[in-house]
Amino acid sequence: MSANPLDAILEKKSGVYVLDATIKAADVEQNAKQQGLTFFHIDGTTIDTKRTFLRALSAALHFPTPFGQNWDALLDVLRDLSWLPGSGHVLLITGLRGFTEHDRDEYATALDVLRDAAHFAAQTASARPLIILVSL
Repeated sequence: MSANPLDAILEKKSGVYVLDATIKAADVEQNAKQQGLTFFHIDGTTIDTKRTFLRALSAALHFPTPFGQNWDALLDVLRDLSWLPGSGHVLLITGLRGFTEHDRDEYATALDVLRDAAHFAAQTASARPLIILVSL
């Protein structure tokens, strides 16, 4: 990733960007709004399992019900996002250290699913950008 993690927003480049440093949510939100992108922030300090991760995403992005509470259902929902306004979406997930420490394998799977969804958005002409910033 480039030196400035906000470059992905300015370029409207779908992807998952794992941040080395702490980034201010207000800065990300400001950049997203300037680009006409919808911004979502998840404070992941209480996320430590797959279940709490899925619940946090479902609540923040207002997933339609029913939501299957599994990785396949998450991928399906993230590939759609048609119910959300905006010309694209920026999702900032901070504070995931507890998730990585409690269940590294599920954290890795979560990143894989997020990457698959962002890749889909990047490869689909009709899809809106999906930019996901993740920090521990």
